[in-house]
Amino acid sequence: MLSKAEDSVLVVVDMQDAFLESIQRKDEVIQRVEFLTKAARLMDIPIICTEQNPARLGKTLPAISQNATAVIPKMSFSCAQCPEFTEELERHDRDSTVVCGVETHICVLQTALDVIEGLSDVEVASDACAARTDSAHQSGIDRMRDEELVIIHTESLLYQWLGTAEHSLFRDALKLVKAYPPA
Repeated sequence: MLSKAEDSVLVVVDMQDAFLESIQRKDEVIQRVEFLTKAARLMDIPIICTEQNPARLGKTLPAISQNATAVIPKMSFSCAQCPEFTEELERHDRDSTVVCGVETHICVLQTALDVIEGLSDVEVASDACAARTDSAHQSGIDRMRDEELVIIHTESLLYQWLGTAEHSLFRDALKLVKAYPPA
């Protein structure tokens, strides 16, 4: 399955300071999520950010939320258990949902599994996901792979959305790739 930009929506899960303080690879995951949100914005892909209990845990990092189409507060671990989220996802009517954020083995996992159960196909940008421990992150990735979700790298996803070096946005995308080299 190769998703196309016009068929995709990006879901950024719980990229809030309160969560990120204890996350392994914190700086790397922030950089990869920023890259992915800028890539999605370049390609005119809707970006839905979620915030777990924002009154207590704070807002999404501004560098990420500034690119969002919608920012949705939630209390459930799975974004798909939040009616405002599912309404927003359905409003965009896209066939492919790309998921990233924290924590891989909890909110990202539950969201990805729920979304694939009836809302759309799911791709998980593994380098734009993290958890408090590397083993928890890997456990989440392994479970999603076992459930036959597509696990993809953020750069690979951007090039998949472009499809060809002849794409009108290729040069802009290349500048973004150079500005955000993977760790």
